[in-house]
Amino acid sequence: MFPELNSVLDIKKSESVAGKSACISESDVDGSFLIHHFLSFFLRSDHPVCFVSLAQSFNHFNTVSKKFGLDLTAKRNNGQLAFIEGLKLLGESFIMDVRESENVSKGDNPFLKSGKFSNSLSAVYRFVENICNGLKNDGNKPPVLVIDDISVLLSIGYTVKDTVAFMQYMLSLLNEQNGTLILHINKGKKSCDEDAVLVWKHMCHLFPIQIEVCGLNSGYCKDVHGELKIVRDASLHKRPTKKTMQYKLTDKSIALFAAGLSSAVL
Repeated sequence: MFPELNSVLDIKKSESVAGKSACISESDVDGSFLIHHFLSFFLRSDHPVCFVSLAQSFNHFNTVSKKFGLDLTAKRNNGQLAFIEGLKLLGESFIMDVRESENVSKGDNPFLKSGKFSNSLSAVYRFVENICNGLKNDGNKPPVLVIDDISVLLSIGYTVKDTVAFMQYMLSLLNEQNGTLILHINKGKKSCDEDAVLVWKHMCHLFPIQIEVCGLNSGYCKDVHGELKIVRDASLHKRPTKKTMQYKLTDKSIALFAAGLSSAVL
C-alpha cells in the first residue's frame, strides 16, 4: 500500500518479517493507516491473514482497501482472509460465561465477583486458533494475525492483566507457526490512558518491531501530520535500531522525511 513505509521499516519482502511481529501504538493522531498498510502488504504477498477487528467494521476496511486496488471481499471468499468481528465474538462468549455462572451460583453477580472476565478472552483465543489453523495456504507461507485495536478490551472492562495475557497467548500462537502478529493499541489523546500505556510497555518487551505514531510536539501542522518512532530488533543480545520520521498522508500516498527536515517545520 505504501512502499515508502516498507523501506523505512526495512521489510521490503514479506519473508524478511516472517516470525517478527510488530506492535503499533497511536497517541494524539490516527495510526490506523499502518493497519491498512500491513493488511495490504501481507495479502498481496499471498500470506493467509486472520484479522480480528475490535474497532471497525469489515465494510470500513474493505472501502479503504478498494482505494488501493485490493478487494477484501474477494480475499475473504477465496479463503485467504478471515475477518472476525471481535466485539461480537466477545459478547457471545461473555453471555455464555454469565449463563454458566448463574447455573453454578445465585445471588449478587457471582460471575464478576469470581473474576471470570478472562474466560471470554480464552474462548476468543480458541476461536482465533482454530481459524488460523484452517486458513487456506496454497503458497505454504506463514500466517499473519492482525488485531485492531486491543485498547478496546480495556475500555469495556478487561484488566491490564487479562489484556496482556491475551496478547501473550496470541503471540505464542503465531510464534509456533513462524507467523507474524500485528497488534495495534490506542494510548489515548493528549494525556495517555494509564492502563493502555502499561499494556504498551509489555508489548515493547515482547515485539521485535515497535512503531509509535504520535502528534508533533509543536502541535497541529497541515503539512506534517505526525511522527513515526520505530524500534527494530530489540533484544537483550544486541542494540536495537531506532528511527524517527515525520510524515504527511494523502488519500493514496504517504510522504516520509527525517524529523525536522520538512520545510513546514523549519
